[in-house]
Amino acid sequence: MECIGRNNTHTIFFILPDDSKEFNCPYILAYPHEYKENNPIILEANNQENTPRIVTSALENTMDYLFSVLYHSKNTNPILVPLLPSINNGNPYFQQLSIECFDASKTGKFHRIDQQVVSMIEDAKKIITGLSGKQVPDKIFLNGYSSSGVFAQRFALLHPELVSASCIGGAIGTMPLPIDEYQGQQLSYPIGTADIEKLTGKEFDLEAYKKIKFTYYVTEGENEVLSESRFREDGTKAPMCDMSYMERSTPKNVGKTVRDLFGTDSFERIAQQLVVADSLGVQTEYIEPIKGLTHHTIGNAASEIIGKCITSANNTSDSKTIKR
Repeated sequence: MECIGRNNTHTIFFILPDDSKEFNCPYILAYPHEYKENNPIILEANNQENTPRIVTSALENTMDYLFSVLYHSKNTNPILVPLLPSINNGNPYFQQLSIECFDASKTGKFHRIDQQVVSMIEDAKKIITGLSGKQVPDKIFLNGYSSSGVFAQRFALLHPELVSASCIGGAIGTMPLPIDEYQGQQLSYPIGTADIEKLTGKEFDLEAYKKIKFTYYVTEGENEVLSESRFREDGTKAPMCDMSYMERSTPKNVGKTVRDLFGTDSFERIAQQLVVADSLGVQTEYIEPIKGLTHHTIGNAASEIIGKCITSANNTSDSKTIKR
C-alpha cells in the first residue's frame, strides 16, 4: 500500500495486488481523515481505457470529481476506484462487465473481474478499519456515469447483497431487469437474470436487489451524439451512448431483444422498464431529463444529484454495519 497523495479531507492510497490478495489489478482508495462510522464506501469503476494513463486518469477524473461531490454535499466517505484492465477496445469489456468476463478461457488472471472487485471491497474495509479503528458498513454506494454507470448497473445485478444504493447517469440504454423473461422472451445477462446462476454459480437474490435504492438521471440531449460505427436497424447512426447497439458491451441478439420488447428509443425504453421494475418492487427514482444539457455537458447538475444520493445513503439504516 503506497500513499500517493493527500488533500484537505482524504489520504489517497494505491493498492497493488500480491500473492495474498484475491484480485489481480490495482485499485485506488481515498481514506477520509475524519472517517464517520456507517458512512459506506463509494465505489466507481475507472472509465478510461488508455492503459498508460489509467492511474492518472482515474485520479484526475473519477477521484477528483467525487472529491468535489463530497465537498459540496458536506459528506465524508471513503472512495474506492478499481483500475479495471483494458484490451484496446476489444472483448472482454472489463469496464462494462461484458459477458466475456465470465469466460475463463478469454480472461486469464482477470476471470470473474466482478468477483475480484468484491475482494477489493473487502480489502479496502480492512484497511479503513485498521486506520480508523472503526467498522465499515457491509454495503457500498455504487456511483457511475456513462461507461462506469453501465458497470454500476451490472455489478448491482451480480452482487445485490453488497449494494445499499446506486446513482447511475447517462446509462439508460440497457437498464437490467431482475427477471428471467418478459412477454415470452428470455432476458439474459446483461439485461436480465435468466443465466445469472450459470454465469456466477449462485442463484440471483431478488430480495437483496429490491433493497437497493436506484437513482437514474440523464440529459435531454442524451441521443444527440451519434456513433460512427454502430447503426440502427434502418441503417441510420445509433446514439453513441445507447449500449444496446454496442455489441462489445451487449451481445447483438440481447440488444435486439431489449429494443424489440421495450422500444428502439432509449427514453421510451427506460420508461417501460421502470414500470416493470416498479411492479417487481424494485426501488427506482428516475429524474426527469435535465434540460439544455447533453451527455458531455452535464457537469454540476450531476454533482448535485450524486451528492443528495450519498447523503441519503449515509443516513439510511440499510447501509450500516451489521452487528454480529
